[in-house]
Amino acid sequence: MSISVLRTQPPTSSGDGVQWNLGALQRNRSATLLRIRLARQINIVLPSELPESGTISVQLKTSQGLSATFPLQMGSTDLGMFRIPDPSKPSRNNGAVLLANTAWRVMPASMAAAIGFPACPADPAATCGQPAKAGDVIQIYLTGLGKATPDGDPQGQPLATGSLAPANGVPLYKTVQTPTVTIAGTSTPVLFSGIAPGNAALYQINVAIPSGTQPNDDVPIVVTSGTSTDTVTIAVSRELRGVVISPRSSRSSRCRKRYPVAA
Repeated sequence: MSISVLRTQPPTSSGDGVQWNLGALQRNRSATLLRIRLARQINIVLPSELPESGTISVQLKTSQGLSATFPLQMGSTDLGMFRIPDPSKPSRNNGAVLLANTAWRVMPASMAAAIGFPACPADPAATCGQPAKAGDVIQIYLTGLGKATPDGDPQGQPLATGSLAPANGVPLYKTVQTPTVTIAGTSTPVLFSGIAPGNAALYQINVAIPSGTQPNDDVPIVVTSGTSTDTVTIAVSRELRGVVISPRSSRSSRCRKRYPVAA
């Protein structure tokens, strides 16, 4: 799980001694893989030692002093899918979704043009955006899917605090609790659910778009895990493409590394 906290003052530098008190744990920047995304926001990855239920207290410490303590409700899952904003339609809820084994973002053609993406070439490593089609294997990126262990073993050890899942996918850190996914209201089998190799707290779900999915620029994807659920949209078209998508691998949007979608 990761959390974001608004702060009233940005750090004075990248090494300003930011530290967190999380319940009985005290963690510095590296131990929690803290990432500063915006001037007034801090994102951290919660330590794997924290409980999956109850409430913990959170406090931020910097060279400027201590923040007030605030409570954080814990849960086994609290998922949230990442989005890609559409400059041409701010109300669009397009998910951060890739076509498997490519760096191609799944989105309407109009959105890709508004962002400035070129037309997708035959090169699967090219950064571009276009609709998917029924039968395509896609990768959904999200956070908050909870405990992940080697091959999803319920008795296995979760990823150690402060470390990343192996970039080569050996082992794969799969979620102990398998989410459910529907696309346009149709359930689709989950081919892979776990931490994206080379990352921490960035989860990846691989599924195939069900046959018969009707073309639309805003096809809903609903992911549910436990009592937590979230919805985004993707674009689906009838158009064929000149690249073969392998269902046995996928590719990261950032690192573009191959990951198995099934054991």
